[in-house]
Amino acid sequence: MTTASTAIVQQIKDQYRQLRLPIVAQQVLVQSEQVARTGGSGLDLLQVLLGAELQERAKNRARRRIHEAHFPLQKVPKMRKNCQNVSEKRTRSSPA
Repeated sequence: MTTASTAIVQQIKDQYRQLRLPIVAQQVLVQSEQVARTGGSGLDLLQVLLGAELQERAKNRARRRIHEAHFPLQKVPKMRKNCQNVSEKRTRSSPA
């Protein structure tokens, strides 16, 4: 990669960060090279980058909603394990 293209990529990354698209900024170089290898177009690149951004935002939204609901994140696996133990005990103790 030449110095000019490195500067352009850095400028693009900065612009994506200003637009608050951090995932796009992180993946722009790797994805653009991959799309170029596969013979894709600029629209293909845009679709891949925006899809990754949307997936990350959906994950963050789910995490934020769980946090705002004050669900006990650490207790959920313990609760599942306890429920399995209870169901196993019921299965063993039920007459066959």
